[in-house]
Amino acid sequence: MVQSVRHETRTTTASGKRSIAVGGNADIDQSKRSTQFGGVLAVVAVIIVVAIIWGGIKIIGAVSEAVDAATLDADSTCEQFLLTDAMTRDEAVKRIGLELGLADAGHPWTVYNVAYRCGENPNLTLREAMA
Repeated sequence: MVQSVRHETRTTTASGKRSIAVGGNADIDQSKRSTQFGGVLAVVAVIIVVAIIWGGIKIIGAVSEAVDAATLDADSTCEQFLLTDAMTRDEAVKRIGLELGLADAGHPWTVYNVAYRCGENPNLTLREAMA
C-alpha cells in the first residue's frame, strides 16, 4: 500500500515571526513494514519452561511420597531406600539392623555406609547392603 504524505516544516525566527514551509508529496510504501514477534515468543518460551519444571517437580514429589508412605524392610531395594528422606533412612537402618541382629545398627555411620553401598548398586536389597 502506498500512501502520500505532505510535509510541513514550521519554524520560528529570532524576531518571533513564524513561517510554514509546505513541501511536495512524498510517497511512503507501507507494504514493506515488518512485525516482530520476538518479545511474544520469549514470553511463551519462558511459560513453557516453567510448566515443564513445575510438572517435573510434581512428579518427583509424588514418587518420593509414595516411597515414604511404604514401610521399608530388609527386602526393599536400595533404589527405594535412596528415594526416601534422611529421617526415614535413619529409622529404617536402625529398625532393619536390629531385626537382622547387627551390633552397630544404631551407630550414625551405619546409615552412611548403607547409603554408600546402595549408591554403588541400587539393585541390592537392604539386607544385602547391610550385610
